[in-house]
Amino acid sequence: MTQNQERKKTEIDGALGIDAAEFIRTHAEGKTSFDLATGMEKAIAAVRAYPHKSASVKLMLVIDPMQKGDPSRVFVTAEVTVKAPQAPAPKKVFFVTETNGLSREDPNQVQMDLGEGRKAEG
Repeated sequence: MTQNQERKKTEIDGALGIDAAEFIRTHAEGKTSFDLATGMEKAIAAVRAYPHKSASVKLMLVIDPMQKGDPSRVFVTAEVTVKAPQAPAPKKVFFVTETNGLSREDPNQVQMDLGEGRKAEG
């Protein structure tokens, strides 16, 4: 291995010796890896359903010291979030009333008299 290849391997492996893939696989007894894989599946399914839109999956790691002022031990919390396209909410037409309310009936519509023999059911 050349010196340049060895330097690149060190950069990839990380100066601290952290194997990110192994960390994700084992964190929280595998829950982080499972959540990440599930999030990816949801994002892919959403993009397949809405091919003109994009989705994203984010893995956020929060690292806190176990005790303030002592960085030798830390808590690591992982959170996976998925932002996926969704079906647009259905639009419904409403009419604005004189008192700024909403009505399903047009207040400007002329009411027709159906006569005695025909009553509107409802």
